[in-house]
Amino acid sequence: MEQIKAKDFLLYYNPNIDELTISSGMKFIKRTGEEIKIDLNPHGQSKLTEVDFLSLDTEKKTLTCKINKKSIVLTTKFQINMQSFEFLMGMKTNVQSTENLDKIDLFISSDKLEHLYLSKVKDYVIIDSIRIFFEEEQYFVVKNQPKFIREAIRKMSISNTTINIETENNQFKYRVDTNNEIASFLQTAFNLIDFTR
Repeated sequence: MEQIKAKDFLLYYNPNIDELTISSGMKFIKRTGEEIKIDLNPHGQSKLTEVDFLSLDTEKKTLTCKINKKSIVLTTKFQINMQSFEFLMGMKTNVQSTENLDKIDLFISSDKLEHLYLSKVKDYVIIDSIRIFFEEEQYFVVKNQPKFIREAIRKMSISNTTINIETENNQFKYRVDTNNEIASFLQTAFNLIDFTR
């Protein structure tokens, strides 16, 4: 039985192509109308195959799955990866709904937020966007609408589907337009992230 350690976590959601990618030890892809698949070639041309989720052990922090008749155990010591395992096992609905506007790119390493990029896209036109990232020993936010700002973040939280950000000069909110499962996962992820560094 092969064991793979999950350290980094990536969630990439693109409503324009109805695709959700979660990388947590392995690269999982969910497309509308399809079951979750695994990408056997995550760094090149995708090679998707079916995956069967067998068991989740929250005490040992493992997810056991079967890929091409081979059992794989994903292990982690990080909460975000454990939450992603639970999210993958519980995902029942399609990734697309008529309300989805936000493209989401979330990257977390060792339970520390590296970046969160959100962009509201309608008919392939960006309506609004926000970027949160770690640089020079602090978190920054970049917002383009209604005017460009790049400021250090003092406080950040999420409530339901709204991200609240406070900087030295501004306070603003960004409403994330996505389906309920992804919104719920974002809320859980934000609650786990160590923003103190």
